[in-house]
Amino acid sequence: MFSVGEKIGILSALIDKIKHFIELQTDYLKLSAVEKMVRLLSLTVCFLVGLILVLPVIFFASLALACFLGSLIDSLIGGFCIVAGFYLLLLVLFYVFRKPLVMRPVCHMLVNIFLKDHD
Repeated sequence: MFSVGEKIGILSALIDKIKHFIELQTDYLKLSAVEKMVRLLSLTVCFLVGLILVLPVIFFASLALACFLGSLIDSLIGGFCIVAGFYLLLLVLFYVFRKPLVMRPVCHMLVNIFLKDHD
């Protein structure tokens, strides 16, 4: 059997190993959290850059469509009103279907980022 001194030495070594394990687990959790936040931030930046690139195209295409429709109905104001009505209709549809179109996909994306391991 072990003497009291040997038991204390073994117990001390075990405590040191447990402390080291806890430190390693803490470092792993910190790194994992940083990785997930970086993934979320990079997705957000990519989305914002895409949005910045697409918005001018939509703006100028809307202007061109409004002018074209205005020439068809001989009223420039009418063409702009038709395009504005179209965007108002899109806004109402977006509001009505916001949960299946936006909220659920965003929730699933965040769950995938934060709860799934991507090794």
